[in-house]
Amino acid sequence: MSHTDMSPRIERSLDGEWSFCTDPNDDGSARGLQDPGHAWPDDTETVTVPHAWQEDDTYRGYTGTAWYRTSVDYDGRGDRVFLRFGAVDYEATVYVDGEQVGENNNGYLPFEVEITDAITTGETVVAVEVTDPEDLQEIPHGKQGTPWYTRSSGIWQSVTLESRATTFVDDLKATPNLDKDTVALDIAVDGPTEGVDASVTVTQDGQEITTANCAIDDGEAVCTVHMDDADYWTPDDPTLYDVSVKLGADGDVIDVYDDYFGMRSISVDSDRLYLNGDPLYIRGALDQAYYPDTLYRPFEDGLFEYEVETAKEMGFNMLRKHIKPAHPDFIEAADRLGLLVWEEPANPDVYTERSKTEVRDQLRGMIERDYNSPSVVIWSLYNEEWGIGLDQEDYSDHDGRLWNDAEKQAYLTELFEETKELDPTRPICDNSGWAHVATDLNDYHEYFVSPDRAQAWDDDLDDIVA
Repeated sequence: MSHTDMSPRIERSLDGEWSFCTDPNDDGSARGLQDPGHAWPDDTETVTVPHAWQEDDTYRGYTGTAWYRTSVDYDGRGDRVFLRFGAVDYEATVYVDGEQVGENNNGYLPFEVEITDAITTGETVVAVEVTDPEDLQEIPHGKQGTPWYTRSSGIWQSVTLESRATTFVDDLKATPNLDKDTVALDIAVDGPTEGVDASVTVTQDGQEITTANCAIDDGEAVCTVHMDDADYWTPDDPTLYDVSVKLGADGDVIDVYDDYFGMRSISVDSDRLYLNGDPLYIRGALDQAYYPDTLYRPFEDGLFEYEVETAKEMGFNMLRKHIKPAHPDFIEAADRLGLLVWEEPANPDVYTERSKTEVRDQLRGMIERDYNSPSVVIWSLYNEEWGIGLDQEDYSDHDGRLWNDAEKQAYLTELFEETKELDPTRPICDNSGWAHVATDLNDYHEYFVSPDRAQAWDDDLDDIVA
């Protein structure tokens, strides 16, 4: 998502040098580390955000709390001011000039905190307390940690300071209808809306395609625009449309919000998948998306474009981004270059009320972030019962497994239905690879060495098809 130069919004990157120190006793706030005038410990280091502390061998095994701090020279512009974080793993508490302004607990998705009442013109100190606990069992973490991959803790995606008008566009959902060649736009508006009007403009390669005015009612503006002779998005022809929403009052533009979408549909029946109404044949691969030195982050510019292009050159048309939300820059590259993406939340280890709530919250946030991306065509809820079956080390007692537990089956069915309400436009896989309860897709995880066990694979494939 980007904002044009004409936008009244002012966005400033806070990426770069921050102070960093660990807090093994978890008493940093009691010691005043959030306060601008408080001296930090002697072992404080300078790190470059985005930053995961495990990228430094010194902290490879560290779990618990750490602190980040930076100074911002704020020029006073904007009626409302926000700090926006791409992702912080895991629990984040944000302070501005010593005042706590917000907190978040989701290691993979964006969040923002309003700091209008806390920030002052001139130098402002931003501090972030980050806790990644040793026990991850109830936390959606995917393959982070033993025995899979190195953890990724800290402010591992970008941070921005954003100034906005009192009333601004908070979100935009674009839902194409290929049967009617229309796009339904659902626009969320934050702030007072009396006397405020909304208009949208759709362009392609800088050329205006269509415009519409949208009435705002109770913080929401809904309108439908016609896309005559639209170019449909496919992996071979990944056509994107830009959409710009303007809010006006008394003849002045008070906010501009930009995004993009693709004219694309994905559907299923009992036989197959369909892309834009045409049969879709998948050749996909599982993508873990971990890197030796930078963990979750790309280690060089253009990496995600290289990955998408390489996958396509190898004959794949889909990647399943495994067991954690994909990096947003990867999704953007897949949208632009044309690659289908199967996306899923990170999973916890155990089945508890907390773990269920956190999976629900992550699903909602992932769908909200990537709803407009045409490359994303499938959601998973769980992978191989991780977080809904037994603990990962114990598969011997089948009583707690999904196929024998009516309560878990009811929960998964409910989650499937909730997710379908959030996004009725994409197929959903309830529990990838194993027992299925309520699902648009039946998939089975089978691993065979070829050619040694080619016959065993053929036999299993016959059983699966049957």
